[in-house]
Amino acid sequence: MSQFSHDSEFQKLLAHRRDVDLVDAALELARDADPDLDFRPTQDWIRQRAVEVGRKAAGCRSDDAVLGCLISHLAEEHRLQGDVAGFDQAECSYLPHVIATGRGIPISLSVVYIEIGRRAGIELQGIPAPLHFLSCYQTEQGPVFIDAYAAGRMLSWSECIHWLQAHTGLSADQVVATLRPASPRLIMTRMLNNLKGIHCRRQSWELALRVQQRLVALNPADYGAQFDLGRLALQRNVPGLAYEAFKNCVGHSLQKNPQQLQQLLREAEQRIATRN
Repeated sequence: MSQFSHDSEFQKLLAHRRDVDLVDAALELARDADPDLDFRPTQDWIRQRAVEVGRKAAGCRSDDAVLGCLISHLAEEHRLQGDVAGFDQAECSYLPHVIATGRGIPISLSVVYIEIGRRAGIELQGIPAPLHFLSCYQTEQGPVFIDAYAAGRMLSWSECIHWLQAHTGLSADQVVATLRPASPRLIMTRMLNNLKGIHCRRQSWELALRVQQRLVALNPADYGAQFDLGRLALQRNVPGLAYEAFKNCVGHSLQKNPQQLQQLLREAEQRIATRN
């Protein structure tokens, strides 16, 4: 049985499917930290907001007005916005907390916008911009980018590029290359990498290991993912898992320090031996 066999949306990600419900996929990540998590309150909240937005948008006569309905409903009526402290709090990546507090980070807030929009017939796309996840709505006049973290601020194509240049120090060409729509798989990978960083900084090694197992499942051929899995498994004293991860790194084209890798393999073997 697969390690994530009970996570139906994660299974879709593993199969490279695109019909992924991002709300349920994000809730599956949140369940790693709260095994008893009930999905229904979050699902019901999302559905109800979508019904409300859909009713308002039905009377709109322009793309801008439709988008304005979505943003005003979420940012003004329900006060969803960014929280700078959230970048170091795993809870701000978890949708139940985001909805309960109205606070989140760019990607978690964007997922709420995207999924409420989808259910209301307003198709937003996730945009994996550098350092700041956005969403995008295609209008007759061109794309409009939405910064859910900044209470739904709208940016034109040129405004978005100039802002991201100032925000990141990248060139215009480098920024443009990041403004392609993200697949559900990429969105969840980015959420997982955010959580991994937070858990490691907090030394929440069990949660970090769980996140890393998901990252490896999504990209088993990635050397860095396998290596980090081995290191985190050693940190959690799971030497069998560490050994398998390090073995998967041996001979990889990106292997840079074979002596270090052999040392880590021996450490994993020694820990396994002490258990037998």
